[in-house]
Amino acid sequence: MSCTRETEGFYKGDDVVLSLEIVQPDGSKMDFGGKKIIFILKKNRLEPDDKAVLLKEYQPQRGTLLKIPLTAKETDIAAGVYQFAVRVVVNGTQTTEGEGTLKVMQGVFYGA
Repeated sequence: MSCTRETEGFYKGDDVVLSLEIVQPDGSKMDFGGKKIIFILKKNRLEPDDKAVLLKEYQPQRGTLLKIPLTAKETDIAAGVYQFAVRVVVNGTQTTEGEGTLKVMQGVFYGA
């Protein structure tokens, strides 16, 4: 299972929408309609979920492009490279997992 994304990273403390797709073994893109999505962001992929920097459940309406909105509060984390996992749950059973990396960049502030 591979997970592709449009968003390579984001600036710390920004409102951001991550755009993700999961490509299935037959090459088709997963339709997320009616499925519960669990988005997990960790510093190290081997860490347990309860140590995750961010864990968010999301239920999209439909479509193959998953857009996960993150608020400025949720992205106010230390700059660095993080591992993410997208778990797909259908009828209480985890069916699929996609994963990848995201870069969180330190914002540049200008002013007096």
